[in-house]
Amino acid sequence: MERGLRINSLAIVEALAPLHILSAEVVRERFGYKDHGLNVAFVRVFEIFPVWVLQNEKRFAGCRSWIDLPTPPEMKMQPAVDDATHETLRAEFDQIVSSS
Repeated sequence: MERGLRINSLAIVEALAPLHILSAEVVRERFGYKDHGLNVAFVRVFEIFPVWVLQNEKRFAGCRSWIDLPTPPEMKMQPAVDDATHETLRAEFDQIVSSS
């Protein structure tokens, strides 16, 4: 995670739409769950080679924010987007959330 913060403005959360895959409906639902607001993070995504397939286990089931994974096999990683694109996306994220 490169940056994480709490956002209490639905307008700012909705402005982040181009930077994630959640539907507007899901974002609004999660924003209004319990106390209004969302914890958001800007992360760098990497592709791994070879693909690491985990067998589904009972401890992975349910609604979990964090789980401990087994030790991965040796693998190579490469960024999913190039450095310039990543910097552009981070600048967009920072600009949107700076009004929070």
